[in-house]
Amino acid sequence: MANTLRIKRRASGGTGAPSTLANAELAFNEVDNTLYYGKGTGGAGGSATTIEAIAGSGAFVSLTGTQTISGAKTFSGTVALGSSATATTPTTGDNTTKVATTAFVQAAMSGAGLGTVTSVALTAPSFISVSGSPITTAGTIALSLASQTANQVFAAPNGSNGTPTFRSLVAADIPSLTSTYLGLSTGGTVSGATTFSGTVALGSSATATTPTVGDNTTKVATTAFVQSQGFLTAAVTSVGLSLPSFITVSGSPVTTSGTLTGTLASQNANHVFVAPNGSTGAPTFRTLVAADIPSLPYLSTSGGTVSGNLTLTGDLTVNGTTTTVNSTTIDVADKNITLGNVASPTDVTADGGGITLRGSTNKTLAWIDATDAWTSSEHFNLASGKAFYVGGTMVLSGTALDNVTVDGGTF
Repeated sequence: MANTLRIKRRASGGTGAPSTLANAELAFNEVDNTLYYGKGTGGAGGSATTIEAIAGSGAFVSLTGTQTISGAKTFSGTVALGSSATATTPTTGDNTTKVATTAFVQAAMSGAGLGTVTSVALTAPSFISVSGSPITTAGTIALSLASQTANQVFAAPNGSNGTPTFRSLVAADIPSLTSTYLGLSTGGTVSGATTFSGTVALGSSATATTPTVGDNTTKVATTAFVQSQGFLTAAVTSVGLSLPSFITVSGSPVTTSGTLTGTLASQNANHVFVAPNGSTGAPTFRTLVAADIPSLPYLSTSGGTVSGNLTLTGDLTVNGTTTTVNSTTIDVADKNITLGNVASPTDVTADGGGITLRGSTNKTLAWIDATDAWTSSEHFNLASGKAFYVGGTMVLSGTALDNVTVDGGTF
Protein backbone atom coordinates (compact mmCIF):
# COMPACT_ATOMS: atom_id res chain seq x y z
CA MET A 1 0.00 0.00 0.00
CA ALA A 2 2.73 2.45 -1.09
CA ASN A 3 1.09 5.71 -2.15
CA THR A 4 3.28 8.65 -3.21
CA LEU A 5 1.89 12.13 -3.94
CA ARG A 6 4.15 14.70 -5.61
CA ILE A 7 3.33 18.21 -6.84
CA LYS A 8 4.82 19.88 -9.92
CA ARG A 9 8.25 21.47 -9.26
CA ARG A 10 11.22 23.26 -10.86
CA ALA A 11 14.62 22.46 -9.34
CA SER A 12 16.78 24.70 -11.60
CA GLY A 13 16.46 27.30 -14.32
CA GLY A 14 14.34 30.47 -14.29
CA THR A 15 12.38 32.06 -11.52
CA GLY A 16 8.65 32.75 -11.60
CA ALA A 17 5.40 30.87 -12.08
CA PRO A 18 4.73 28.07 -14.58
CA SER A 19 3.09 29.22 -17.83
CA THR A 20 0.00 27.10 -17.17
CA LEU A 21 -1.56 25.13 -14.31
CA ALA A 22 -4.74 23.13 -13.99
CA ASN A 23 -7.44 24.43 -11.70
CA ALA A 24 -6.39 23.85 -8.03
CA GLU A 25 -2.99 22.43 -9.13
CA LEU A 26 0.15 23.21 -7.03
CA ALA A 27 3.69 23.91 -8.30
CA PHE A 28 6.83 24.85 -6.34
CA ASN A 29 9.79 26.74 -7.87
CA GLU A 30 12.90 25.84 -5.89
CA VAL A 31 14.86 28.56 -7.71
CA ASP A 32 12.97 31.45 -6.03
CA ASN A 33 11.37 29.37 -3.21
CA THR A 34 7.75 30.17 -4.20
CA LEU A 35 4.66 27.91 -4.10
CA TYR A 36 2.09 28.63 -6.85
CA TYR A 37 -1.61 27.73 -7.07
CA GLY A 38 -3.86 27.47 -10.18
CA LYS A 39 -6.98 29.55 -9.46
CA GLY A 40 -10.26 29.53 -11.45
CA THR A 41 -11.30 27.46 -14.46
CA GLY A 42 -10.57 29.33 -17.67
CA GLY A 43 -10.55 26.78 -20.46
CA ALA A 44 -10.91 23.23 -21.72
CA GLY A 45 -9.68 20.54 -19.35
CA GLY A 46 -9.96 22.82 -16.30
CA SER A 47 -6.97 25.09 -16.98
CA ALA A 48 -6.59 27.83 -14.34
CA THR A 49 -7.63 31.42 -15.05
CA THR A 50 -4.79 32.86 -12.95
CA ILE A 51 -1.67 31.48 -11.25
CA GLU A 52 -1.04 33.00 -7.81
CA ALA A 53 1.85 32.72 -5.37
CA ILE A 54 0.49 31.36 -2.08
CA ALA A 55 3.61 30.47 0.00
CA GLY A 56 7.39 30.53 0.20
CA SER A 57 9.97 33.15 1.09
CA GLY A 58 10.03 34.26 -2.55
CA ALA A 59 6.41 35.44 -2.37
CA PHE A 60 5.86 36.62 1.22
CA VAL A 61 7.60 38.88 3.71
CA SER A 62 10.16 37.11 5.88
CA LEU A 63 10.90 38.03 9.49
CA THR A 64 14.50 38.95 8.68
CA GLY A 65 16.40 40.39 5.74
CA THR A 66 15.68 43.26 3.34
CA GLN A 67 12.73 42.90 0.96
CA THR A 68 10.63 45.17 -1.32
CA ILE A 69 6.83 44.92 -1.08
CA SER A 70 4.85 45.98 -4.17
CA GLY A 71 1.11 46.70 -4.31
CA ALA A 72 -1.26 48.30 -1.79
CA LYS A 73 -1.40 46.71 1.68
CA THR A 74 -3.93 47.30 4.47
CA PHE A 75 -3.04 46.60 8.15
CA SER A 76 -6.05 46.28 10.50
CA GLY A 77 -3.90 46.27 13.66
CA THR A 78 -1.30 48.65 15.08
CA VAL A 79 1.71 49.32 12.82
CA ALA A 80 4.84 50.48 14.71
CA LEU A 81 7.24 52.36 12.41
CA GLY A 82 10.88 52.52 13.48
CA SER A 83 12.90 55.73 13.76
CA SER A 84 14.37 55.19 10.28
CA ALA A 85 10.99 54.64 8.55
CA THR A 86 10.46 56.85 5.47
CA ALA A 87 7.52 57.62 3.15
CA THR A 88 6.82 59.58 -0.04
CA THR A 89 6.11 63.26 0.67
CA PRO A 90 2.53 64.20 -0.45
CA THR A 91 1.97 67.32 -2.54
CA THR A 92 1.35 70.61 -0.74
CA GLY A 93 -2.33 71.00 0.17
CA ASP A 94 -3.05 67.24 0.13
CA ASN A 95 -6.03 66.59 2.47
CA THR A 96 -6.24 62.77 2.47
CA THR A 97 -5.14 59.90 4.76
CA LYS A 98 -1.64 59.65 3.25
CA VAL A 99 1.30 59.59 5.69
CA ALA A 100 2.63 63.13 6.25
CA THR A 101 6.42 63.32 6.18
CA THR A 102 8.39 65.96 8.08
CA ALA A 103 8.95 67.70 4.72
CA PHE A 104 5.17 67.88 4.13
CA VAL A 105 4.61 69.37 7.62
CA GLN A 106 7.33 72.01 7.15
CA ALA A 107 5.88 73.03 3.76
CA ALA A 108 2.33 73.21 5.12
CA MET A 109 3.37 75.48 8.00
CA SER A 110 5.51 77.79 5.90
CA GLY A 111 3.95 81.30 5.83
CA ALA A 112 0.95 80.23 7.95
CA GLY A 113 -0.53 82.87 10.29
CA LEU A 114 -3.54 83.44 12.59
CA GLY A 115 -6.89 84.95 11.42
CA THR A 116 -8.48 88.14 12.91
CA VAL A 117 -12.17 87.11 12.99
CA THR A 118 -13.43 86.77 16.61
CA SER A 119 -17.23 86.97 16.26
CA VAL A 120 -19.77 86.02 13.53
CA ALA A 121 -23.45 87.11 13.76
CA LEU A 122 -26.48 86.70 11.46
CA THR A 123 -29.58 88.84 10.85
CA ALA A 124 -32.61 87.74 8.81
CA PRO A 125 -36.05 89.15 7.73
CA SER A 126 -38.65 89.45 10.51
CA PHE A 127 -40.57 86.31 9.50
CA ILE A 128 -37.43 84.25 10.29
CA SER A 129 -36.21 83.85 13.92
CA VAL A 130 -32.42 83.62 14.53
CA SER A 131 -30.81 81.78 17.46
CA GLY A 132 -27.20 81.03 18.39
CA SER A 133 -25.92 84.42 17.10
CA PRO A 134 -23.22 85.62 17.43
CA ILE A 135 -20.60 82.83 17.46
CA THR A 136 -17.39 83.91 19.20
CA THR A 137 -15.57 80.57 19.39
CA ALA A 138 -17.60 77.68 17.94
CA GLY A 139 -21.30 76.95 17.57
CA THR A 140 -24.33 76.76 15.23
CA ILE A 141 -26.57 79.58 14.03
CA ALA A 142 -30.14 78.25 13.68
CA LEU A 143 -32.98 79.75 11.61
CA SER A 144 -36.70 79.04 12.16
CA LEU A 145 -39.97 80.52 10.84
CA ALA A 146 -41.57 83.12 13.15
CA SER A 147 -45.24 82.72 14.19
CA GLN A 148 -47.77 84.58 11.94
CA THR A 149 -51.42 85.69 12.17
CA ALA A 150 -53.92 82.99 11.12
CA ASN A 151 -54.82 82.66 7.40
CA GLN A 152 -52.22 85.18 6.22
CA VAL A 153 -49.98 84.41 3.23
CA PHE A 154 -46.48 85.52 2.22
CA ALA A 155 -47.10 87.88 -0.73
CA ALA A 156 -45.82 91.05 -2.41
CA PRO A 157 -47.68 94.36 -1.71
CA ASN A 158 -51.18 94.81 -3.23
CA GLY A 159 -50.98 96.84 -6.47
CA SER A 160 -47.24 97.67 -6.40
CA ASN A 161 -43.81 96.09 -6.39
CA GLY A 162 -42.14 95.71 -3.02
CA THR A 163 -40.80 93.41 -0.33
CA PRO A 164 -43.13 90.45 0.44
CA THR A 165 -44.79 90.27 3.87
CA PHE A 166 -47.42 88.12 5.53
CA ARG A 167 -50.90 89.63 4.83
CA SER A 168 -54.48 88.63 3.98
CA LEU A 169 -55.38 87.80 0.38
CA VAL A 170 -57.28 90.44 -1.66
CA ALA A 171 -59.31 90.06 -4.90
CA ALA A 172 -56.34 91.22 -7.00
CA ASP A 173 -54.34 88.19 -5.80
CA ILE A 174 -56.84 85.70 -7.34
CA PRO A 175 -56.41 84.92 -11.08
CA SER A 176 -59.41 84.75 -13.49
CA LEU A 177 -61.28 81.43 -13.21
CA THR A 178 -63.67 81.89 -16.15
CA SER A 179 -61.82 79.23 -18.18
CA THR A 180 -62.52 76.66 -15.43
CA TYR A 181 -65.84 77.70 -13.81
CA LEU A 182 -69.13 79.23 -15.10
CA GLY A 183 -70.29 82.54 -13.70
CA LEU A 184 -73.77 82.50 -12.12
CA SER A 185 -74.90 85.46 -14.29
CA THR A 186 -72.60 85.35 -17.33
CA GLY A 187 -73.18 81.70 -18.43
CA GLY A 188 -70.84 79.80 -20.76
CA THR A 189 -70.13 76.44 -22.37
CA VAL A 190 -69.45 73.23 -20.40
CA SER A 191 -67.39 70.60 -22.27
CA GLY A 192 -67.46 66.97 -21.22
CA ALA A 193 -70.16 64.83 -19.61
CA THR A 194 -71.93 66.40 -16.57
CA THR A 195 -74.26 64.53 -14.19
CA PHE A 196 -76.86 66.39 -12.06
CA SER A 197 -78.22 64.37 -9.12
CA GLY A 198 -81.10 66.81 -8.41
CA THR A 199 -83.89 68.29 -10.54
CA VAL A 200 -82.78 70.35 -13.57
CA ALA A 201 -85.39 72.93 -14.75
CA LEU A 202 -84.90 73.94 -18.40
CA GLY A 203 -86.31 77.29 -19.49
CA SER A 204 -88.60 77.90 -22.48
CA SER A 205 -85.63 78.75 -24.68
CA ALA A 206 -83.60 75.63 -23.78
CA THR A 207 -82.30 73.73 -26.82
CA ALA A 208 -80.61 70.36 -27.40
CA THR A 209 -79.00 68.39 -30.23
CA THR A 210 -81.61 66.49 -32.28
CA PRO A 211 -80.93 62.67 -32.16
CA THR A 212 -80.96 60.63 -35.36
CA VAL A 213 -84.26 59.17 -36.61
CA GLY A 214 -85.06 55.90 -34.82
CA ASP A 215 -82.75 56.61 -31.82
CA ASN A 216 -84.04 54.50 -28.87
CA THR A 217 -81.79 55.71 -26.01
CA THR A 218 -82.08 58.16 -23.07
CA LYS A 219 -81.01 61.19 -25.12
CA VAL A 220 -83.21 64.33 -24.92
CA ALA A 221 -85.80 64.34 -27.75
CA THR A 222 -86.18 67.71 -29.47
CA THR A 223 -89.38 68.79 -31.25
CA ALA A 224 -87.60 68.15 -34.54
CA PHE A 225 -86.90 64.52 -33.47
CA VAL A 226 -90.59 63.97 -32.62
CA GLN A 227 -91.78 65.44 -35.95
CA SER A 228 -89.31 63.20 -37.90
CA GLN A 229 -90.85 59.96 -36.54
CA GLY A 230 -94.01 60.37 -38.67
CA PHE A 231 -97.64 59.70 -37.66
CA LEU A 232 -99.91 56.65 -37.87
CA THR A 233 -102.03 57.01 -41.08
CA ALA A 234 -103.68 53.54 -41.56
CA ALA A 235 -104.46 50.46 -39.47
CA VAL A 236 -103.10 46.96 -40.27
CA THR A 237 -106.01 44.55 -41.18
CA SER A 238 -104.17 41.30 -42.08
CA VAL A 239 -100.80 39.72 -41.12
CA GLY A 240 -99.47 36.65 -42.91
CA LEU A 241 -96.28 34.55 -42.51
CA SER A 242 -94.24 32.63 -45.07
CA LEU A 243 -91.22 30.48 -44.20
CA PRO A 244 -88.69 28.26 -46.04
CA SER A 245 -90.10 24.96 -47.33
CA PHE A 246 -88.67 22.87 -44.49
CA ILE A 247 -90.99 24.71 -42.05
CA THR A 248 -94.82 24.31 -42.35
CA VAL A 249 -96.93 27.40 -41.45
CA SER A 250 -100.40 27.28 -39.89
CA GLY A 251 -102.81 30.03 -38.74
CA SER A 252 -101.82 32.43 -41.56
CA PRO A 253 -103.06 35.06 -42.19
CA VAL A 254 -104.27 36.68 -38.96
CA THR A 255 -107.07 39.22 -39.75
CA THR A 256 -108.23 40.06 -36.25
CA SER A 257 -106.24 38.09 -33.64
CA GLY A 258 -104.57 34.71 -33.64
CA THR A 259 -101.26 32.80 -33.59
CA LEU A 260 -98.89 32.12 -36.47
CA THR A 261 -97.34 28.65 -35.98
CA GLY A 262 -94.29 27.18 -37.73
CA THR A 263 -93.47 23.44 -37.56
CA LEU A 264 -90.67 21.41 -39.19
CA ALA A 265 -91.73 19.63 -42.37
CA SER A 266 -91.01 15.89 -42.81
CA GLN A 267 -87.65 15.08 -44.53
CA ASN A 268 -86.03 12.04 -46.16
CA ALA A 269 -84.23 9.66 -43.79
CA ASN A 270 -80.61 10.52 -42.85
CA HIS A 271 -80.75 13.95 -44.46
CA VAL A 272 -79.17 16.87 -42.56
CA PHE A 273 -79.70 20.64 -42.76
CA VAL A 274 -76.50 21.91 -44.36
CA ALA A 275 -75.22 24.58 -46.77
CA PRO A 276 -74.48 23.62 -50.41
CA ASN A 277 -71.42 21.42 -51.06
CA GLY A 278 -68.47 23.55 -52.18
CA SER A 279 -70.24 26.90 -52.45
CA THR A 280 -72.06 29.53 -50.40
CA GLY A 281 -75.88 29.34 -50.50
CA ALA A 282 -79.13 28.73 -48.65
CA PRO A 283 -79.03 25.56 -46.47
CA THR A 284 -81.25 22.59 -47.42
CA PHE A 285 -81.80 19.05 -46.17
CA ARG A 286 -79.42 16.67 -48.02
CA THR A 287 -77.07 13.72 -47.40
CA LEU A 288 -73.57 14.38 -46.09
CA VAL A 289 -70.55 14.31 -48.42
CA ALA A 290 -66.84 13.92 -47.58
CA ALA A 291 -66.27 17.70 -47.52
CA ASP A 292 -68.82 18.01 -44.67
CA ILE A 293 -66.88 15.69 -42.31
CA PRO A 294 -64.25 17.30 -39.97
CA SER A 295 -60.97 15.63 -38.96
CA LEU A 296 -61.82 12.47 -36.96
CA PRO A 297 -59.79 10.75 -34.19
CA TYR A 298 -58.46 7.96 -36.39
CA LEU A 299 -54.85 7.28 -37.34
CA SER A 300 -54.26 8.28 -40.96
CA THR A 301 -51.95 6.37 -43.30
CA SER A 302 -50.00 9.65 -43.61
CA GLY A 303 -49.19 9.60 -39.87
CA GLY A 304 -50.66 10.99 -36.65
CA THR A 305 -50.85 10.52 -32.86
CA VAL A 306 -52.40 7.63 -30.90
CA SER A 307 -53.44 8.92 -27.46
CA GLY A 308 -54.55 5.56 -25.98
CA ASN A 309 -52.63 2.35 -25.18
CA LEU A 310 -51.17 0.47 -28.15
CA THR A 311 -49.95 -3.14 -28.15
CA LEU A 312 -48.03 -4.65 -31.10
CA THR A 313 -47.83 -8.44 -31.19
CA GLY A 314 -45.36 -8.45 -34.11
CA ASP A 315 -42.01 -6.78 -34.80
CA LEU A 316 -41.75 -2.97 -34.98
CA THR A 317 -39.42 -1.35 -37.50
CA VAL A 318 -38.89 2.45 -37.48
CA ASN A 319 -37.21 3.85 -40.59
CA GLY A 320 -37.41 7.56 -39.72
CA THR A 321 -34.59 9.95 -38.75
CA THR A 322 -35.59 10.56 -35.09
CA THR A 323 -37.44 8.24 -32.67
CA THR A 324 -38.92 10.02 -29.63
CA VAL A 325 -40.32 8.09 -26.62
CA ASN A 326 -42.16 10.26 -24.06
CA SER A 327 -42.84 7.75 -21.27
CA THR A 328 -42.04 7.56 -17.55
CA THR A 329 -40.67 3.98 -17.42
CA ILE A 330 -39.27 1.78 -20.21
CA ASP A 331 -39.14 -2.00 -19.55
CA VAL A 332 -36.88 -4.02 -21.90
CA ALA A 333 -36.77 -7.82 -21.62
CA ASP A 334 -33.51 -8.11 -23.60
CA LYS A 335 -30.35 -7.81 -21.49
CA ASN A 336 -28.16 -6.21 -24.17
CA ILE A 337 -28.76 -2.95 -26.04
CA THR A 338 -26.68 -2.33 -29.17
CA LEU A 339 -25.87 1.28 -30.13
CA GLY A 340 -24.29 2.50 -33.36
CA ASN A 341 -25.47 -0.59 -35.25
CA VAL A 342 -24.64 0.64 -38.76
CA ALA A 343 -23.65 -1.32 -41.85
CA SER A 344 -19.89 -0.74 -41.33
CA PRO A 345 -19.20 0.20 -37.68
CA THR A 346 -15.85 1.91 -36.85
CA ASP A 347 -14.46 4.00 -34.02
CA VAL A 348 -15.38 7.06 -36.10
CA THR A 349 -19.07 6.03 -36.32
CA ALA A 350 -19.01 5.23 -32.58
CA ASP A 351 -17.50 8.62 -31.61
CA GLY A 352 -19.83 10.50 -29.22
CA GLY A 353 -22.19 7.53 -28.84
CA GLY A 354 -23.65 6.72 -25.45
CA ILE A 355 -26.46 7.84 -23.17
CA THR A 356 -27.77 11.40 -22.57
CA LEU A 357 -30.03 12.23 -19.60
CA ARG A 358 -31.81 15.59 -19.88
CA GLY A 359 -31.69 17.93 -16.87
CA SER A 360 -30.91 21.60 -16.21
CA THR A 361 -27.76 20.54 -18.11
CA ASN A 362 -27.29 17.33 -20.14
CA LYS A 363 -25.86 14.36 -18.17
CA THR A 364 -23.87 12.22 -20.61
CA LEU A 365 -21.92 8.95 -20.67
CA ALA A 366 -20.27 8.81 -24.09
CA TRP A 367 -17.41 7.04 -25.87
CA ILE A 368 -14.92 9.59 -27.29
CA ASP A 369 -12.73 8.49 -30.20
CA ALA A 370 -10.04 11.16 -29.59
CA THR A 371 -9.31 9.84 -26.06
CA ASP A 372 -10.31 6.23 -26.81
CA ALA A 373 -12.28 6.19 -23.56
CA TRP A 374 -15.76 6.29 -22.04
CA THR A 375 -16.32 9.83 -20.72
CA SER A 376 -18.86 10.94 -18.11
CA SER A 377 -20.04 14.52 -17.69
CA GLU A 378 -21.06 13.83 -14.05
CA HIS A 379 -19.75 12.29 -10.80
CA PHE A 380 -19.84 8.56 -10.02
CA ASN A 381 -21.22 7.84 -6.53
CA LEU A 382 -20.54 4.20 -5.60
CA ALA A 383 -22.64 2.44 -2.97
CA SER A 384 -21.09 1.77 0.44
CA GLY A 385 -18.55 -1.07 0.30
CA LYS A 386 -17.91 -0.70 -3.46
CA ALA A 387 -14.60 0.37 -5.06
CA PHE A 388 -12.89 1.23 -8.38
CA TYR A 389 -10.71 -1.52 -9.96
CA VAL A 390 -8.09 -1.23 -12.74
CA GLY A 391 -6.95 -4.47 -14.35
CA GLY A 392 -8.58 -6.47 -11.57
CA THR A 393 -6.75 -4.53 -8.83
CA MET A 394 -8.61 -2.19 -6.46
CA VAL A 395 -7.20 1.35 -6.62
CA LEU A 396 -9.85 3.50 -4.89
CA SER A 397 -12.55 2.89 -2.30
CA GLY A 398 -14.43 5.02 0.21
CA THR A 399 -11.63 4.53 2.78
CA ALA A 400 -8.41 3.76 0.87
CA LEU A 401 -6.23 4.79 -2.09
CA ASP A 402 -4.09 1.75 -2.98
CA ASN A 403 -1.31 1.00 -5.51
CA VAL A 404 -1.26 4.59 -6.83
CA THR A 405 1.65 6.95 -7.56
CA VAL A 406 0.75 10.55 -8.37
CA ASP A 407 3.63 12.65 -9.78
CA GLY A 408 3.02 16.30 -10.66
CA GLY A 409 5.99 16.45 -13.09
CA THR A 410 8.13 19.54 -13.73
CA PHE A 411 7.75 22.95 -15.40
